[in-house]
Amino acid sequence: MSGGGESRGEAGALARPEAGELRPWWPLFALPISAYLALACGARALGAELPGSIAVGVPFLFVPLLYLAWLRVPLRFGSVGRPFVLSAASYAPFAAWVALAAPGSEWYYRSLASTVTTWPLVVFWGADTFFHVGAVDYFTKRVVQFEAELRFGGRPALALQTAAWSLGHVVEWLWLRLLLGDAGAAVFLVSAGVVTGLAYQRWKNAAGLMAGHFLVNVTAAAFAVGLYG
Repeated sequence: MSGGGESRGEAGALARPEAGELRPWWPLFALPISAYLALACGARALGAELPGSIAVGVPFLFVPLLYLAWLRVPLRFGSVGRPFVLSAASYAPFAAWVALAAPGSEWYYRSLASTVTTWPLVVFWGADTFFHVGAVDYFTKRVVQFEAELRFGGRPALALQTAAWSLGHVVEWLWLRLLLGDAGAAVFLVSAGVVTGLAYQRWKNAAGLMAGHFLVNVTAAAFAVGLYG
């Protein structure tokens, strides 16, 4: 899988770190946030609950992809190969963590098991989850970290990415704290942001991170079904 056009255009951008690829950069923050707020307000007005693939996937994955395609800027998913595998593997400690939490968090995992009781539900859950969590990785890494690194350097970009990642997981912290405690949830989320940010800094493979994030959720669902299904 490739973002396309990562040759002379990439070399030119990397040769001018003060410029970055996106000029101006702000629309790739303003457009997704505006789309997110519009979807949230619309759903609330209608009394509806949107699946994560729409509420998060549309504004933070599909809107940036459309904007980048319109600008003819590389999407930068990264290629399939060793960097993909290593990037996905950066999520392995967090998959193990959620698996270890399963036996002591029946209230959450039994509810999760009930959402994947038939194959149609499994397919819907899988697609919904992939686009939901994948959007977070693509936005925080390709949009925030990649462009910030071109402008400000590696460490500031990692810090900005971790801040964006943590902010984007505020809702997840509210239920993770019930599984892991306040401190445990904070350590889980911030360390996941740092570790995956370091993986992106090294391999620049957003697709691998999207896959790894998805597999964390698959692990949780598998243990939920195994224990409480």
